[in-house]
Amino acid sequence: SFSSAQDWTTEDQILTFSYELVNLVDGYTTLRALDNPQIREVNPLLGQSKERIITFLALSAILYPAITAQIPLPQSRFLQYAVLTFRLSIVGNNVALMIRLKL
Repeated sequence: SFSSAQDWTTEDQILTFSYELVNLVDGYTTLRALDNPQIREVNPLLGQSKERIITFLALSAILYPAITAQIPLPQSRFLQYAVLTFRLSIVGNNVALMIRLKL
């Protein structure tokens, strides 16, 4: 069974909120960038399909807290920080690309 929100520490709640926020920013920047025909999504599983990207982001938003709640400490904490760092690097790349192309 999934852990309840009461079982989560403040750090878990902050990390989950941060992930969800970064996930939204990733979605916004990715979809906005794809409006430019020069931009290509590098993930071959998603391709240029905005519908696939939205589906991926929605599933990520749901599955991230469900999966991390099932992994014991300290592994779950390591996973949370690693995934958040990875997603932040993706958003940083998206933002840098948008600035460079003046989107």
